Amino acid sequence: MDILFVADAFLEQIPNGGGELYNDELCNLLISKGYKIIKVLSAQLTHKQIYQCPRMIIGNFLGLTEVTRQIIMQHVRYCIIEHDHKYDRMRNPALYFNFEIPKENIVYYDFYKNARAIICQTDLHAEIAKKNLKINNIINAGGSIWSDAALDLLSSLVEKPKNVKFVVLSSLVEHKNTFGAVQWCEFHDRDYDLLTVMPWSTFYNTLASYLGLVFLPKTPETCSRVVVEAKMLGLRVVTNNLVGARSQVWYELNGQDLIDYMRKKKYKICEMVESVFKK
Repeated sequence: MDILFVADAFLEQIPNGGGELYNDELCNLLISKGYKIIKVLSAQLTHKQIYQCPRMIIGNFLGLTEVTRQIIMQHVRYCIIEHDHKYDRMRNPALYFNFEIPKENIVYYDFYKNARAIICQTDLHAEIAKKNLKINNIINAGGSIWSDAALDLLSSLVEKPKNVKFVVLSSLVEHKNTFGAVQWCEFHDRDYDLLTVMPWSTFYNTLASYLGLVFLPKTPETCSRVVVEAKMLGLRVVTNNLVGARSQVWYELNGQDLIDYMRKKKYKICEMVESVFKK
């Protein structure tokens, strides 16, 4: 079975993007089960491709025109892997009381409604989407996806000796709130280092040497890979209620137990996506 996988960017364009890592491993899982996955950048998707392959997984879709979205809705069996609250014009449900987005700020409603499934990553993520879209095709996958190579490396680093410092992600993205995390460290008199973007293997080796992670986002994180990775490595995590992972029962797990859980979870997420095309 051929499936078009449409996204605004893939790992080739953004090597360390959380959504891109998720999408890439999902593609690999589906390929291992016999599917032919055709990756297409959203801005380059042609109408001919849509008619030739009417099965589609959509990771991100801001590059699609209104006409292209209409054709997809009419001719394609598709699911949306929801990464970042694109149904909110401002892309930040935390701006509104109780995450209730004003109707005038709901966008792409029909595109979401006509999907066979909208796959969210955590209870918090799914609840916000359901509250605002009020449609019944929203599914909570209950986790994220890591490659076996990533999980193997994390497993090898679980017992790595820790220093006495906390780590803060150095990001120019305002809603990642580097400034707020730095303020927390300074207020609580915690020694800290800023960690910049680097290849994931180097990132894991570096992160594993710290006592804890401070991450205080300003927008609801659909899951937050870095928070889960920190817990996999046995770090203390200082965060807030905007991190989707905290809404899951498995958030109580740490170290190898959490790694083992996510190793099994990715296959269940893959099966969830498969079911969209078997109905």
